[in-house]
Amino acid sequence: MNEIEIIKQYRKKHHITQRDLSIKLNQDINYWQRVESNKQELKYSDFVKIIKILRIPVEYFFKIDGTLISTEDKEELISIKEKIENLTKKF
Repeated sequence: MNEIEIIKQYRKKHHITQRDLSIKLNQDINYWQRVESNKQELKYSDFVKIIKILRIPVEYFFKIDGTLISTEDKEELISIKEKIENLTKKF
């Protein structure tokens, strides 16, 4: 499952429409429709906002089939997680 599929799953779980999410992102709905259909890249700033809006645990994006990518990279993943969490505080 890629990050867009994860976001889409959480969006639906929270009963947020594409239009609602677009409004929260201050983006045109066509932008989000293109992102969800893999026709456009998701902007990093929007990714950070979405994590906060949908309350998606950051760790979820570092898993493959429910398993952390690598236990050796735990410190690096924690550092990345902290950076993303700090960025989400700005939005």
